[in-house]
Amino acid sequence: MKWTLFVSAGRVPATPGHELAKNLDQGEARARGRFAPLTDLRRPLQVGLTVIALALGLPAESQAQTSGKIAFARSTTFEDGTGRSSYLLRANPDGSGVHVLTRSVPGTWDASPSWSPMGGRIAYTRYDAALDKSDIHVITSQGGQDRQITSARYDSHTPAWGPDGQIAFIYDFPDEDYGEPQSCVGIVNPDGSAQQAKLFCPDQLQSNEPRVFRLDWSANGDFLYLSSQFHDLSDTMYSVVYRVDVHTGAAVVLADVSFDPLRDVPSFAPDGSAAVYCGNRDSSGLIKFDFTTGAETLLVDDGDALYCYAPLYSKDGSKVAFTRALESGGMQTYHVFVVDADGGNLRQLTTAKIDDLEYTAVEWSDDGKQLLLNRSFYTGYPNNQQRTRRALRMVDVDTRMMRPLPGGYAYPGAWFEASSAP
Repeated sequence: MKWTLFVSAGRVPATPGHELAKNLDQGEARARGRFAPLTDLRRPLQVGLTVIALALGLPAESQAQTSGKIAFARSTTFEDGTGRSSYLLRANPDGSGVHVLTRSVPGTWDASPSWSPMGGRIAYTRYDAALDKSDIHVITSQGGQDRQITSARYDSHTPAWGPDGQIAFIYDFPDEDYGEPQSCVGIVNPDGSAQQAKLFCPDQLQSNEPRVFRLDWSANGDFLYLSSQFHDLSDTMYSVVYRVDVHTGAAVVLADVSFDPLRDVPSFAPDGSAAVYCGNRDSSGLIKFDFTTGAETLLVDDGDALYCYAPLYSKDGSKVAFTRALESGGMQTYHVFVVDADGGNLRQLTTAKIDDLEYTAVEWSDDGKQLLLNRSFYTGYPNNQQRTRRALRMVDVDTRMMRPLPGGYAYPGAWFEASSAP
């Protein structure tokens, strides 16, 4: 079976010729942990793509200095373009010091690395095609001492390492009555002990299985913020946001919003007071939902853009990055914008006008001056297939200066900085 990929940085409505679901091997999609059968969707998925970092023509050495380590995944393919494997690497934020963390093994897909609080270890998802199953593994920051720490019957994926050392993850399993996947939130210690695959499971509406698409920790490590999505029998899509107590599994609904199908999952404010997302049933653009008052505020309307997606709060909550789909001169481009959290000071960070290129924001630096971006590009391939070229970029938020990084794909939690450590 083919699976459609949901990635928190870069999931957008479809346009002809860009159906990522047709081009991703099941293993790559399963390893990334954002998957659903094609029959669950009302429209195909698209990822558009991006620009060469040096297109701005600006010297990288004049950027603000960055620190820490970035963990990311790189895919391999067979000669016919089908997926072979993916493996993990580590690099410095300036692109130097590239180090392989896991081996490329046919039929094995490693993805979604998440750093431990002190930066000494990395949790990640491994999908084994022979077993048709995903589990959470832990390795050292050098790539050694690989250990599988989950052992539930079905798929465990998308780890998020908490400030107190516990690892949260998403657990997908088939519904007993209908066989379609649904999600719960699990938690486990780094040594594999105290595993709970179903710490919390979102409520079901009628017979439609809710799926979890994002996990964020509170700063004190006591709570998880998560987004669950599902549709009712009239095909209205809903996004329900929960705050879950990791000690008891008790949950509080923070928001219950109907929205346009295939809009993006929200990004949570660092203090847990609000979330931003792109579009709902009544308006389009970047919208803030206040969890205290229940008020929705339009921060940025779509204007001349086709739509926006992939919002991302900065770590101090003062800014939001997001991608806009733009159309001009017969070309569609996908560029990163940044706006202050109150909706002011909107500016465009990436500008190259190259058809079907995309930038999406993955991670902010601790000081809010740098953004780690995913850059993707579709190229033609024999037998009417398409092949995706992925790489990383670092952009200075103030100067828009771009630095090229190694080829690969990053996920939330990819960037460890020493200033983030307790």
